[in-house]
Amino acid sequence: MISLPSNLIYLIDIPEPTQFQAQFFYNFFVKDETTKEDSELPKSLREKSSIDGNKKLQNIIDFKVPRFVKFNWANIWHDSSPATSQILTENKNIISNNIDKILSEDQLSTFTFASISFHDIEADQRLFMNVSASLDILTQDLSVTKDLSTEKLTKQLTNLLETNVDHDEIINALMTLNDHSEIVASGKPVKNSILETIKKFDIHAQFNTALLNDLVADSVANPFSQHNGSVYELLASAEQIKQFNSHAIDISDEEFSLNIPIIDAQASDITVANQKAATIVGYVIEKQEMLPDGALIQHPSIIIENPFATSAYDFRIKYGKKYIYSIKSIALYKLPALNQNNKTSFIKFLVSSKLVSKTIVECVENIAPPPPCDIKPVWNYQDGKLSISWCFPTNSQRDIKKFQIFRRKSISDAFELLKVYDFNDAETQVEFEKIPSQLVTKFKSPFLNYIDEEFKKNSKFIYTLCSIDAHGLTSCYGAQFEVSFDQIKNSLILKLVSHSGAPKQYPNCFLAQDAFEDTIRVNGGAARTAKVYFTPTYFSIKDDMGNKKDIVQTAQLNGKYKFTLLNLDNQGFDSVDITIDDRANRNDTNLTK
Repeated sequence: MISLPSNLIYLIDIPEPTQFQAQFFYNFFVKDETTKEDSELPKSLREKSSIDGNKKLQNIIDFKVPRFVKFNWANIWHDSSPATSQILTENKNIISNNIDKILSEDQLSTFTFASISFHDIEADQRLFMNVSASLDILTQDLSVTKDLSTEKLTKQLTNLLETNVDHDEIINALMTLNDHSEIVASGKPVKNSILETIKKFDIHAQFNTALLNDLVADSVANPFSQHNGSVYELLASAEQIKQFNSHAIDISDEEFSLNIPIIDAQASDITVANQKAATIVGYVIEKQEMLPDGALIQHPSIIIENPFATSAYDFRIKYGKKYIYSIKSIALYKLPALNQNNKTSFIKFLVSSKLVSKTIVECVENIAPPPPCDIKPVWNYQDGKLSISWCFPTNSQRDIKKFQIFRRKSISDAFELLKVYDFNDAETQVEFEKIPSQLVTKFKSPFLNYIDEEFKKNSKFIYTLCSIDAHGLTSCYGAQFEVSFDQIKNSLILKLVSHSGAPKQYPNCFLAQDAFEDTIRVNGGAARTAKVYFTPTYFSIKDDMGNKKDIVQTAQLNGKYKFTLLNLDNQGFDSVDITIDDRANRNDTNLTK
């Protein structure tokens, strides 16, 4: 009996970068920030991704670059010997010049093995759909209506399960933080830590091509597989490999050969013992743009030609977009090989590590603008009208694009919006508030004066202003002035009611005496959580003509409600964006009170 030689499998391990992080920085506004990746980017940085401690370039980044993503990772290469320095000098820009010839360590295999990487960046959404579907199926036969809160439905599901499943785990799976419901705390989005961990999980493996088709087909056919959607793309290739293998009878050289894209070959009499086999020469950060429908657009990779670098930048980004970044280290191999004349030559080729740490970066900022300053009510004796002027606040982001003028009769009343000055020159404009068009006046440049036609000599009002930035974020109230007119002295009477900084939801926050009772009094563990309920009295409201009125702005209408939670003890606050998802398939009922 003759035994055929076993199939060869080649393994190579390049150290992967660790502790990879990507963070978005927003310096200042430019009007084409949503349409151009390199708007107002200085020429000195157009072809750079790593500044290597250059303080001059660092100053340019801090003050002249509108926005960027900064990467950080741990140093994995500590060999700074003269031999390494010589290799780096001799092979300057070797990654950039041979980017298409880099071989991944996963691809370093023979014809009989295939390398596959599994990484589902939408695992949280898939988990959400699976748990939601289970909830619907298991509650079909219940007499309880499905129009319950997520918590009550979760209790129903927990009671129906045979095994002991933690109630909080189901809640975490159902309460997925998506584009329509994101919690913002201290200016930063809060992510669900459990689902974020699932999204970062990835697997790299090599499979024998004789088994590959069966493995892929089973995964695609399995309705409960988390990877059946992404693996489906491999089905056609796996089938072709299976058909080829089924016709293979003789052993060919291809089954044992290793195809390597050689970038250089040099004849040499130097012994192998005197050669350094591998040297880390830099890093490559791969970049993809994620569209709203989940589709991905591949962008040029970011190349760092320095093995000792621990940071880099991406200056070519659009505001409001989502990007996926992953990093790999690049090693230069120099190994002996026999040429056609059976003489030893040294070949050079590049091998990359596995891609690690796929990180999603959403390029948005959540820093509210400062309110207008130097608010000054003045009586115009010539026209007999009240004129209110103000100044632009100090704003390093340069993104204030609207002013709102407010008025109220007393500290017991809510503020009334008098006018909105809109001088927004952004190419893509964002509107987070629905304001009647008659209250909005558009300008080509900022206008810093308002005349109240309704103010008379016997009037008494409190005035203030707010700023709105290009991204729809609103400031707190500016200084609040009570304005009246002394007819005996024929002059205005101004009284400072509150200094600047009161939240819109709590205009009396800085009064000497609190005019409002605390809305919620909590302490201990109850102060850390809150439940929000939406209990509409009617499902549909129609006018006298029978036309449906969209009173509630649902997610289907691109509506969103912003809640601000205030801590009256330390003046801290967090914002929560809440949407109402109208999933009910019911006939409209014209109910009237």
